[in-house]
Amino acid sequence: MKVGEVQMKTILGGKMHKILFSLVLCFALILGLLPAPGNTPAQAADPLIVMLDPGHGGEDPGVVRGSNEESVFNLKIVEACKAELATYDNVLVYMTRVIENDISTYERSMYAKKLDADLFVSFHINSYSSASVGGAEVYVPCGNYRPQLATEAKQLANKILANFSSLELPGYGLTGDRLKSRGVKTRNAQDVRLQYPDGSAGDYYEVIRMGVRNEIPAMIIEHAYITNAADLKMLQDDKALEKLGQATATAIAIQYGLTKTGNPLTQPVQTGQTKEVFLGSVPKNVTVGDAPFTLTATGGSEGGEYVYYTNNPNIIRIEGNQAYIVGAGEAKLSVTRYGDGTLTPRSATFSSKVVVNAVQTQLQLSVVDNYPGQGGRCGFIAICRGRIGTARKQQRQHHYRTQCQ
Repeated sequence: MKVGEVQMKTILGGKMHKILFSLVLCFALILGLLPAPGNTPAQAADPLIVMLDPGHGGEDPGVVRGSNEESVFNLKIVEACKAELATYDNVLVYMTRVIENDISTYERSMYAKKLDADLFVSFHINSYSSASVGGAEVYVPCGNYRPQLATEAKQLANKILANFSSLELPGYGLTGDRLKSRGVKTRNAQDVRLQYPDGSAGDYYEVIRMGVRNEIPAMIIEHAYITNAADLKMLQDDKALEKLGQATATAIAIQYGLTKTGNPLTQPVQTGQTKEVFLGSVPKNVTVGDAPFTLTATGGSEGGEYVYYTNNPNIIRIEGNQAYIVGAGEAKLSVTRYGDGTLTPRSATFSSKVVVNAVQTQLQLSVVDNYPGQGGRCGFIAICRGRIGTARKQQRQHHYRTQCQ
């Protein structure tokens, strides 16, 4: 045996330990002590985290037709979507709101980022001046920045619209008893302040734009037109809303390879903040260069964190609870109170506007002596510059000359 061992080690170049390890591993697989390659349970992988966003809510009902409010329809469709998604393995589903409360579009996106979401889907109902327009459409990133997110979102959007078109929806007056697909759409923002870091045009809708910035594929589903009689009749039927939610869930499952084995994850039980959130008083008029001011807030659920927000960081920049004045113009300030992942955020119902005035220069007088006048005359020039400020923009620059013999 010793001779054989020496010969074997010589032939294999000292790799006998690898062969022995392989034999042990094979026996373990045969005995069922280890899972076979490729058969690892799905739950071993990181779960897919999906953020479903029922658009509007609280003091913002969205589009309204009589007693029909968009925010109510949105919430019902999302609840049906979540219920269906929760039956699949290895997926966690969150909602930006679970009751009729206010939350800004910015904070909806930031909530998804805080929970490390893999997908953000915002649910809406459309409207138009012409009652003949109806059907569903989906807005996705334009693809100017991080185009892979746009590609992923567009693939899912097409699946969602295909599922909608395949639904049998009789009795509402829809053409062919089917919901019309208006296609996948994009919309760029014209405002240069909304550009992406590389200078490309930003997406018009904030939840999509912030999704791209946060590296999360995001989209907006416009399920139907509340101004179209057939679409509205469909929206008034909870069974139809359930079908729409389930169709979206099925499309998400296909897109991300979710399966049903009867072993779903326990879903988070979310609650909404019932107490209204208020932003404390802020100065109405300030000037560039003024000292920063402190932001305060009240309301919301106890123990939650207040997060302050400005719609224009080029005018007022916020760090923590400090507001720094950095540019002239107008900015709106707001606040959202957070809890843990199971307590949905709530934003202040009303924002506060702050007007920032430009820096005003001091009055200055320049005197030039012995001005070389013509014909041996002399004189001086006095230049008076008015203060450059919002309140005194009408002042002109005055030049005058006083001459003497």
